Amino acid sequence: MSPGDAVYWLRAHRPLERPAARLLCLPYAGGGASLFHHWSAGVPPGVEVRSAQLPGHQDRFHEPGLQSVNDIVEHLGAALKALPQAPLVVYGHSFGALLGYALAQRLRATPLSPRALVVGARRAPQLPATTSNIHHLSDSAFKQELHRRYGTSWALLQNEELMSLAMPALRADMAAVETYHYVPDAPLDIPILVLRARQDVSMSAEEASAWREQTTQSTMIHEVDASHLFIDTHRAWVLARVAELLRGLSQNK
Repeated sequence: MSPGDAVYWLRAHRPLERPAARLLCLPYAGGGASLFHHWSAGVPPGVEVRSAQLPGHQDRFHEPGLQSVNDIVEHLGAALKALPQAPLVVYGHSFGALLGYALAQRLRATPLSPRALVVGARRAPQLPATTSNIHHLSDSAFKQELHRRYGTSWALLQNEELMSLAMPALRADMAAVETYHYVPDAPLDIPILVLRARQDVSMSAEEASAWREQTTQSTMIHEVDASHLFIDTHRAWVLARVAELLRGLSQNK
């Protein structure tokens, strides 16, 4: 992948020529790079924020979405490789957290291996599914399940013009989640920060704690009084936790 293609996949509101560190942000299902547009203002100086813009999302709506976690991670890894190297921290929310974990596994023992993984609103990957698949449902049933499971705004889901653009990306992302097959592997050798909302019905405290099995290093769990999409409603809280982690990693070089 060329540097130009890498920038197409991994957007930066404030790109840095020589970043001291890089924070890669992976959005929830249906979300795009604009979700993290202002994050560069909330991280320590010298940290470059890159956010994934997957096919089918936002300004890539004309491209078919990818329906496989492995395919997505392969492209993300190639994009990272094409950028100037910098110590990497990965943050993923919900669907993005699953991508972040799979990416960290793929990059382990390589020069691009992340120094830490932050997962928000996603149960540990080794846990068996407790809900049925929804990516194949009718539009009406699909929307109802998105609202029931994840608290997606019903007003948003009823916006026909917006949903005509967003639905293909949402379905592709949910297909990737629901066809993902966890393969047991050695735990990661990096710290994992888990962010959980207490009103999030998709992730219990026990399911958050299960992330401890995925690393030989520390697992820190922080909770907030919010629902599944707390990255939207409590952005300052999320950024504060991520910035604290980044500062700690910088001090422990």
